[in-house]
Order: sequence, then structure tokens, then C-alpha cells
Amino acid sequence: MGPSTVCRVTGLRPTFGRVSRTGVMTLNWSSDKIGPICRTVEDCAIVFEAIRGADGMDEAAVNPPFNYDPALDLTTLRVGYRLEFH
Repeated sequence: MGPSTVCRVTGLRPTFGRVSRTGVMTLNWSSDKIGPICRTVEDCAIVFEAIRGADGMDEAAVNPPFNYDPALDLTTLRVGYRLEFH
């Protein structure tokens, strides 16, 4: 159980390389990830937009786009999942 669950907030753990690790205390260089803990998903999106991307100092950080639209009608999305696992 993570800190966000215990504190009843929303946490975002971005994919490795989406946020630079420059200046962060390293616990495990290959799996350290930096992300916000906020009150809502929208707050996490705002913070992530501000901290994401490469800074030229962390060679693993990349700059792919971040597309978040809070006005998106969720009924227009199609989601697939697999019922069986092998």
C-alpha cells in the first residue's frame, strides 16, 4: 500500500525517464521515479506538466508530449482488456 492510498490523495508515478532525476537523492538509479502527490488527478496533471521532460543533465530523461484534456467526454473512449492470463 502506497502513501497516496493511506493519505487518501492522488499520486502519479510517471514512467522512468519522463521526469528528470537531477538533484534527487538516489535510492536505486535504475528505478527511481519522481512524481507528484496531490489532492486530485487534475492537480497531478498540472504538476506533471510543470516537471516533466529532459533538463540536459539526466541522460535518461526524455521529452515525449503529454496530452491531458480535463474536458474530454470519457464515454467517447474505447478501453480493451484481456480476460484470461497465461
